[in-house]
Amino acid sequence: MLLRRIARTVARHPNAANDWAWRLLLGRERPGAAPVATGAGRVRLVPGEVVEHLERSTAGAYDAVTLSNVVDGPGPDFARRLRAAVEHAVRPGGVAVVRSLREPGPAGPGLAAEDRSMIWGVVRAVRTGTNGADPR
Repeated sequence: MLLRRIARTVARHPNAANDWAWRLLLGRERPGAAPVATGAGRVRLVPGEVVEHLERSTAGAYDAVTLSNVVDGPGPDFARRLRAAVEHAVRPGGVAVVRSLREPGPAGPGLAAEDRSMIWGVVRAVRTGTNGADPR
């Protein structure tokens, strides 16, 4: 499965300069790679249980969230609770990016082929406040 995903990415993207491929396959930064953008206020890492954190957040506190592997193990009740928490914490029109290592289901892989990191089976970008009408 992982080899198919790597092949998909290698066939689709120029990879000599793919920083994600260097990190994944070689375990190091690509020589000459631009430094990763950082800075105060750009990204905030918050330790804890994601649903509880989002539920406690002020409504609309986030412009976007990215959730990797969060829905890979839990069942549908957790997924519904997570969706409600994201809708609460992310401003209307904001984006939630959800990545999964699972094989795609009937809805397909979403944006997984566009993701240069190679490992995802499913990648979805969903606008909040649309009742799921704008998944990508």
